Amino acid sequence: MNNKHALAAYIIFAESLGLGATLGATPFLVGQIITVYFASQFATAPFAGKLSDKYGRRTILIVSQTFAFAGFIIQIRGSCYT
Repeated sequence: MNNKHALAAYIIFAESLGLGATLGATPFLVGQIITVYFASQFATAPFAGKLSDKYGRRTILIVSQTFAFAGFIIQIRGSCYT
């Protein structure tokens, strides 16, 4: 894990604890959510690597960022946060 990944992991962890406390989640539940997040990254990395070998890294990054942006828009438009 390089420094960028470590910083991103720390930011996700720190912000999740604060948000979890605000929404009433226990630290254990927040830990489970963070674990699932990183486990899903670990599980899908080979698939993304194969796709980037086939279609090119730039194309896959653009597609993945488009889906991330769409997910953020859906989260912003949501009316229920619990």
